[in-house]
Amino acid sequence: MAIQVFGHKSPDTDSTGSAILWAWYMNEVEGHSAEAVLLGAPNTEAAFMLDRWDLPSPAIIEDVADETAVVIVDTNNPLELPTNINNADIQAIIDHHKLVGGLETKGPINITMRPLACTATIMVDLMGDDAAKMPHWAKGAALTCILSDTLEFRSPTTTDHDKAVAEKLAADLGIDIPSYAAEMFAAKSDVSSFSDAQLIRMDSKQYEVDGTKFLVSVLETTAPAVVLDRKDSLMDSLITVASEDGVDQVLFFVIDILNKKATLLVPNDLVKTVAEQSFDATINGDTVVLHGVMSRKKQIIPNLKVWGKMEIFQNGKRSSLWTTFSLKRWGSNFYYSLKTPVWPDGFHPRCRFAGPIRPARFSSNEAGASVWFTWSPGFAGWGCRLFADLDGLSPSLRDPQDRTAPNPGVLPGMWRALWHPGRHQGQGRRGRPMGALKPLYD
Repeated sequence: MAIQVFGHKSPDTDSTGSAILWAWYMNEVEGHSAEAVLLGAPNTEAAFMLDRWDLPSPAIIEDVADETAVVIVDTNNPLELPTNINNADIQAIIDHHKLVGGLETKGPINITMRPLACTATIMVDLMGDDAAKMPHWAKGAALTCILSDTLEFRSPTTTDHDKAVAEKLAADLGIDIPSYAAEMFAAKSDVSSFSDAQLIRMDSKQYEVDGTKFLVSVLETTAPAVVLDRKDSLMDSLITVASEDGVDQVLFFVIDILNKKATLLVPNDLVKTVAEQSFDATINGDTVVLHGVMSRKKQIIPNLKVWGKMEIFQNGKRSSLWTTFSLKRWGSNFYYSLKTPVWPDGFHPRCRFAGPIRPARFSSNEAGASVWFTWSPGFAGWGCRLFADLDGLSPSLRDPQDRTAPNPGVLPGMWRALWHPGRHQGQGRRGRPMGALKPLYD
């Protein structure tokens, strides 16, 4: 059976072209039997590459069977690979992204990961002198991959080596890079036939940051206005896609290739807070322009922060500090798990959390605490706001003087998970913690 060569889900140009390129190398140079396959339909630019170089579109697979021999290209993230990937026989990985972890192999394998802009660049290097054997279509695919991932050398991920390899390939093919790149980007920018959900998923990758699952989607285009004209319906679809894909939040960036900037859609206060803390941005509306941001790999993912501000009070004094928190999903609602830091000397106080929802007050003690509270998107106000210290003392419902919260019964699922049924009798009362309380901590 042929070795399957594939990249990540939502295949872009590099993921598509590199799979085809390496399958050719394995077949024609190494003498193996290999087949390029895809984990989804290729995007418009990848489809342009297939048509321009007269390449057959690889078969699309949903999963891999146990013991199937595979080579993974352009990713090492299990979230971007078939569900059964760890039961397959992974024989090699070729990638240019950070090491994520989580893949299991049957034995030692060849892994090549280099800080270059494109997987195809790495492959040309690995071929060595055999790269000269590449037919025109293979050189064309490699060139297309490099120009796509570097955005014609505009992306900050571009290295001198990526550029040199691309220029040599273009010279061999007799291609003018600016003209060819313009054709590529025009194809990439034609999104008129795609639904909002398809646009969001077209070039998307899942990442977890401090326990929060994000789908980070980018849409690279030379005509950003065409996409942003659909802003309202796109923001509605962000909620649907997040629910269907099992993530806490979708971050959707429209990358303006020519003007070197990104526009992030800001559908709610959570995304607003993430954008403010991650990109030092000031946000007043439902979008924010991030000048110079073009690379998910180098500028977006490494900068993502999910954190909040803890303001600590005692005897009229206040001390502010920053700490991380994790957003998690509970049914149709969200809750935050916050590990308190070490208190400043002399402060074992009440605290107020200032984050993507209105501040709340909780009790605390010298032992430190985990702070739990919920936010129901679209709901004007608070749901249950609970506190439990690390020593397992009785949780206390929100400050009795705070009259802004609705009745805690609005979130019965969360309430039952943290309290014995029937123990809550009104705001400000105490209840007995369930035995399941402790495992809910991070």
